[in-house]
Amino acid sequence: MSDDEDDDDSSYTHYSSRLSPISHPHTILFYIQYISRAEVEWNRKQEEILERHTNECSTLSSTTSTTTSDSTDTNTNTTQQQTDKQSRTQHNLQKTQKKQAEREKKLARESQLLDEAQNAGPSARDVELSQIRELYLCALQLEVEEVAADGNCLYRAVAVQFNRSSGGGGGYSEMRELCAETLFSNREEYAPFAELDDEGGAISTFDGYIEKVRNSSEWGGHLELRALAVGLKRTIVVYSADAPPLQIEGGDSEGECGEKDAIRLSFHRNYYALGEHYNCVVSVE
Repeated sequence: MSDDEDDDDSSYTHYSSRLSPISHPHTILFYIQYISRAEVEWNRKQEEILERHTNECSTLSSTTSTTTSDSTDTNTNTTQQQTDKQSRTQHNLQKTQKKQAEREKKLARESQLLDEAQNAGPSARDVELSQIRELYLCALQLEVEEVAADGNCLYRAVAVQFNRSSGGGGGYSEMRELCAETLFSNREEYAPFAELDDEGGAISTFDGYIEKVRNSSEWGGHLELRALAVGLKRTIVVYSADAPPLQIEGGDSEGECGEKDAIRLSFHRNYYALGEHYNCVVSVE
């Protein structure tokens, strides 16, 4: 081989030794595989990062939603409490205004009734009471003393008067018992004057009438006054506006019980709206 050829071979060998290792076929295949694996790993990492980012975003969104919901609930509760408080305040105000209106209406009605009463003059009760005083009581220095109106007024008024003069302590029930016994003992005298129910009512017999006197709160009348006068052996005097004084003798003989011991009552048709009523008549002290 010539010297020139040797020089060419030497130059090629030197050049080949300076080439990058990647120029070798096996090396190139290795790098291709490496790059492929790197790309796969890179894609996997990218997917993991994307999935983690997505999860974090979802968690953050859920937390934000919960916080917003809690805040909304709190605001809703606060608003509802304020609304309830305003509603209660308004309700109480309306109740107060209603009561005030009713009070003013009642006062106006009372004022109207007072004006009507003043303009109408004295009531029937006052007129009747004034007539009894002017006709009979003032001249005798007597005055009306009121007793309760409950159906027992006649018996109660007699008991009050009798106890004052005799020192007794019985009440209206004792007077009813005495009246019933007197009616029973003298039925021939009193039975014709008893008001009975002819149509088979509750009081259709004289015995039933006596039981009513004994155990009810039924008003008494002239028949009961007569029986009480006899039973107590006292004179009973009844003053009224529409008739002369009624004097019922109760002694066994004339003058047995003096006028000083007489039981004095007043009879009123208009004293109460319920009807007839008896009061005591006493000396003016």
